[in-house]
Amino acid sequence: MVVAAIAVVAVGTGLVATAPALRDGVHDVPAAAPPAAPSHEPVEDARPADVAEVALEPAALEQHVASGIVVIDTDLGASHTAGTGIVVADDTVLTNHHVVDGGRSIVVAIPGSGTVSHAYLLGYDRSRDLAVLDVPGLPAPTLSFAPDADVTPGTAITAVGNAEGAGVFAAAPGTVTSVGNTITTRSATDGSLNRLHDLIEVDARVRPGDSGGPLVDAAGRVIGVNTAGDADQNTRMQNARARSFAIPIADALATVDAVLAGRETDTVHIGPPPALGVELADRGHGPQVQAVTPDGPADLVGITVGDVLTMFDGAPLHSSTDVRDHMNDAHPGDRVQITWLDAAGATRSDTVVLVSRGR
Repeated sequence: MVVAAIAVVAVGTGLVATAPALRDGVHDVPAAAPPAAPSHEPVEDARPADVAEVALEPAALEQHVASGIVVIDTDLGASHTAGTGIVVADDTVLTNHHVVDGGRSIVVAIPGSGTVSHAYLLGYDRSRDLAVLDVPGLPAPTLSFAPDADVTPGTAITAVGNAEGAGVFAAAPGTVTSVGNTITTRSATDGSLNRLHDLIEVDARVRPGDSGGPLVDAAGRVIGVNTAGDADQNTRMQNARARSFAIPIADALATVDAVLAGRETDTVHIGPPPALGVELADRGHGPQVQAVTPDGPADLVGITVGDVLTMFDGAPLHSSTDVRDHMNDAHPGDRVQITWLDAAGATRSDTVVLVSRGR
């Protein structure tokens, strides 16, 4: 099953251009420092042991799940993105990549406790829309995970998260409607696309801000990570069935394990992402520069607002998705050749040194 351009479920606030619609845009900004080396025990040792599969009453289930998740606020510079994270190991939070993508800084909070901490990006897998954060001082994980659960259509579930970015947790009950889904998410900021596979579809009304939160079974065991949905659109359509999607927890935990082990793969990136220092939007003639970070790599070689990027290390660029794909294979400190058309229509080219972002 293929669903085109469904919305991701983080919520952005700030500029009219980024609020209140759902967002997973590219905003390249430099970071102040490189990431600290992870100092975690293997993630399997830190997770609570599985509990017996005993159904919980709705109020007890919501309270149980809320004890093991956090609110995430990502500063994009001109706006903020709100989402949810799951505590998966000591000082370690799992969330969606689109929740923290483009962040100048990431703040994690535990509602009602007064606990607020700065988070650091340990690694991510954009192809799975997953990111792993280091958050010093978090309480130990309390949730149990069910990577081997028999998730089939009809399975009762509940999605819990920071709905609408309100800073409090809300539960959305429902059932699994299908498994093994493939969808395409579209960034509302630059139009870039991301293809996600093997997702769980549910009829729970997952809302903006729920991104990165847990999908749990009737016993409160985590079976997935909420990532995309159209409940916000369906509220405007009478009797429309909500459709939301979650990443199976087995896939998510595999990404956590790879990141904590420092095991980089074709899709798993260790450390903060590289930044070119531009914000892009697709126009008919290609990825056009909408904003330039002062003193960033692009600014230093003379790229300005309105310029169109045409090549990345000799490879042609047709869209912002192409730029993101190349950046996903790069690292801070890499030297790359960028070619662009300036406002006068002249072709220019120069070498930039990518910087890091979002330690």
